[in-house]
Amino acid sequence: MARTTLQSDVTITTTNAIVTGLSFPVLAGRTYRFKILADVTVGATADGVLINCDGPALTRLNYSTRSPLTTTTEQFTHGNNAWKNAGTSVTPGTTSPATVLCAQHVVEGTVTPSVDGTVAAWAVVEAGPTGTPAVKAGSTVEYHLVK
Repeated sequence: MARTTLQSDVTITTTNAIVTGLSFPVLAGRTYRFKILADVTVGATADGVLINCDGPALTRLNYSTRSPLTTTTEQFTHGNNAWKNAGTSVTPGTTSPATVLCAQHVVEGTVTPSVDGTVAAWAVVEAGPTGTPAVKAGSTVEYHLVK
């Protein structure tokens, strides 16, 4: 299993965007399993954050996300090829860390690209965040070739 570790904080904005540095390379026609562990800080407990993933042209992308809602509850969501580059179609507020200012989001899945490229974590915060929401340095993505 290989691992990539985020070297510096990446600010999260209201536009769904790549978390630069939290990614891994993929080859066309190969299938990979991955797990993204994104440590996220927000400026206020009402700032909802969504962490998802994307890659190059894909034959298959299936993943599940686990996002904190409170200190004791989580929300699970699922993504697939239809959500590729469309994380903003999911309201970030629905995955708001309502009483958590620093929390870990988990994205696990399987991807098969149809071209060589990079699979990366993406992030978006709801409109009007307080402070500077960020994916923190030390967040990781682990991945391995399945076939």
